[in-house]
Amino acid sequence: MEPLGYKVVALAVESGSCHDAAVSWSIGSVADCVIAVVLLLVHLLPTMHFGSTDICDFEASLSHIQQIGSLANYLTHFSGLARKAPEWSDTQLKGVFVGGLREELRFDVQALQPNTLSEAKRLS
Repeated sequence: MEPLGYKVVALAVESGSCHDAAVSWSIGSVADCVIAVVLLLVHLLPTMHFGSTDICDFEASLSHIQQIGSLANYLTHFSGLARKAPEWSDTQLKGVFVGGLREELRFDVQALQPNTLSEAKRLS
């Protein structure tokens, strides 16, 4: 099951607005709210540009992406961010993708030495 806070982080990055993400996520309890806010802040603060109208820097989010929930959600989230960084090479994207996988899955994919991002995705 996917951690509840992941939805907040994913929505914030995809929508580009922390306010929109918080409003569109239904919170089941006070503890869920605290977890969601902490995850949101941990994920977004390094990518925020104070004094700018940009809320999220997708390249910074992409370079720090980590699989929190299911592989399917990670693939969706990664692909969305990668589309916003067309200047990144396949090798760079492959390294970030594999590096963000859960530890046990990352080791398995690294052991198979994929040559391309597509191959790394398929092996995961």
